[in-house]
Amino acid sequence: MLGPALLTGPVLGVVGGFVLVVISLITGGGSGGGFLMIVLVFGAAFGLIVATPAALIAGTPMVRLAASDPRWATRMAWAASGTAVGGAIGALFGLSIEEDVAALLVASAFAAALGLLGALLCHRMVARKIAARTAVDLDIFA
Repeated sequence: MLGPALLTGPVLGVVGGFVLVVISLITGGGSGGGFLMIVLVFGAAFGLIVATPAALIAGTPMVRLAASDPRWATRMAWAASGTAVGGAIGALFGLSIEEDVAALLVASAFAAALGLLGALLCHRMVARKIAARTAVDLDIFA
């Protein structure tokens, strides 16, 4: 699970940074290309620091559960796990940055969406490994 988590973390950081840059440019707060590169580099670093451990925390139990029970190998189960972990991390960041309830909800929703994306990405990468360890048919991963 470490390989998929190491790939998922920076990808989520870059995607999250890109979304924030687009929002900033639309609202008139950004300054263009240099701003984009700085945010994407820091997004990848932040994703490596925060999203990689989150992917490990959410993904490792899911791999173990999926190896013992095929119901845990579905995309829906992985999506629920990733959304829950992402929302919890977003709530922690929202509480630490702002005291406003709206900021907390926005941070939680944004992180939950990234958690969902990360869970589906990890599920895609580990599906064959889970199927190889167990006698599970690959069709349950579809």
